[in-house]
Amino acid sequence: MSIFKRLNLPSLLKAFGANRRASVVVLLGIAIVPMLGVVGLVSDAARAYLVQSRLAQAVDSAALAGGSAITAATRDADINNYFQGNFPTGYLDSTLQPLTINADLAAGTVEVVAQAQVPTSFLRVLTIDHVMVSARSVVNRAVRGMELALVLDVTGSMGGSKIAALKSAAHSLLNILYGSNDTVTDFWVSVVPFASRVNIEPNSGWMVGPPNPWNGCGDTRSGTNATDDSPPSVELFPEYTPTVTGWRPPDYGCPETSMLPLTASKTTVGAKIDDLEAFGNTRTDVGMVWGWRSLSPQWRGVWPGDPTLPLDYNTALMDKVVIIMTDGENTPWLTGDPVTQEETNTQLAQECTDMKTNGITIYTITFQAPSSLDPLFEACASDPSKHFISPSNADLQNVFIAIGTQLSNLRISQ
Repeated sequence: MSIFKRLNLPSLLKAFGANRRASVVVLLGIAIVPMLGVVGLVSDAARAYLVQSRLAQAVDSAALAGGSAITAATRDADINNYFQGNFPTGYLDSTLQPLTINADLAAGTVEVVAQAQVPTSFLRVLTIDHVMVSARSVVNRAVRGMELALVLDVTGSMGGSKIAALKSAAHSLLNILYGSNDTVTDFWVSVVPFASRVNIEPNSGWMVGPPNPWNGCGDTRSGTNATDDSPPSVELFPEYTPTVTGWRPPDYGCPETSMLPLTASKTTVGAKIDDLEAFGNTRTDVGMVWGWRSLSPQWRGVWPGDPTLPLDYNTALMDKVVIIMTDGENTPWLTGDPVTQEETNTQLAQECTDMKTNGITIYTITFQAPSSLDPLFEACASDPSKHFISPSNADLQNVFIAIGTQLSNLRISQ
């Protein structure tokens, strides 16, 4: 017999329709479960939202604390302390999971992830005892450190308005990077004026034998030591005695202004720039290698001043940067150097390659220079966007401002 015949379905439907109150009760009974579910969902969701909101605030605070102490041994403890200070234990009966902390020293980032279990009330009827909420925050360290070398052509052709334009442009760069401060955390600058050689006074101890008298410049060394960052302990420097005759003085090509090793003070760096004088002929390869030596960790403790500088290559949150500016081609024959112009260009290219291999960022500037120089200096730069052509004094000012802005953004954004 069919189940419908046994239930007498037509009679049941007739009886159900005759009792409207019964039908309402049944409908309410059927609807009560989803209604309770909706009410429970709203109530428990509101509690979960409050916990998640407080969790996010605490995570942001903790991540900021971690970012400011990213290299400190107490970093993770500081993160947990800041988090706990902003998220009370048992907030709205929630149960915290251990924080997840990820720090990337090279990128300067700190990630903090928090999770909390929030118990439910109404949703228990649907066998949902708790919900999980989470919050994540990633911060970048506010400022990266920098060692910056200014390798500046001060040859005779830079005389007059050109050297004045260089000084003004260099001061504009300093104003961007230092602002109104005399020192900035983890920021140092070296100044390397070059002509045929670089004046390294008062470091006569780096010379082969006591120079008598000494004009302040060491000559180039032999082999690869001529173009690398090896310190005087590897090979000392011969005294510079150019083989010139006629009207040129015996120290022709040795700049009057000595180089300044890495220095924190804007005042000291600015004073060195103000002392620049135009004199001599051009060897960009010599200027560049001394700029490299001013940043090389092999020279740590060799330079007078801070014995902890220069820092290691690729130190976390530190950048090494060189800006080299020249207004002309190499002229080694003017001081009787035993190399050709092509050889000096090859040496410069090799230095640029080696410096970039060690993580040094290079900016190059040709200032009212022959266009034939641009391929060499564009290849020397870390990328084509870091090579600048300055056909006028005003352009040089704008170039230094542009580079200063890029370097400032590098320090802030990473």
